[in-house]
Amino acid sequence: MQSTAREAIGERNTTPFDTGKVEVRFIVSREALLRDPVSSPLAEQLGTVLQWHGDNIDICMRPCNNNEVLSFVLVLPGSETLSNGRFPCNTIILEMGSLANCM
Repeated sequence: MQSTAREAIGERNTTPFDTGKVEVRFIVSREALLRDPVSSPLAEQLGTVLQWHGDNIDICMRPCNNNEVLSFVLVLPGSETLSNGRFPCNTIILEMGSLANCM
């Protein structure tokens, strides 16, 4: 992905390059997480940023929109994600309780 912001701050080499990582983002309503007994502990404290760091995946969860929604950012190894065209831990989007299984 080409960034125009890097040029705006004076960076000279703005040619895209492969970092070996892929970032995936998604948003979940806080209310939806609170309804599920497995994921409810993730959403109980307002204004809390949580991070998980594993061997092959990093996850960050932060509140948005006055704590009404939670934004998740996943950083995955590009080779695992792209080798079979699938997410290595695609269940985390469907089942928040599986976060620990993806680490």
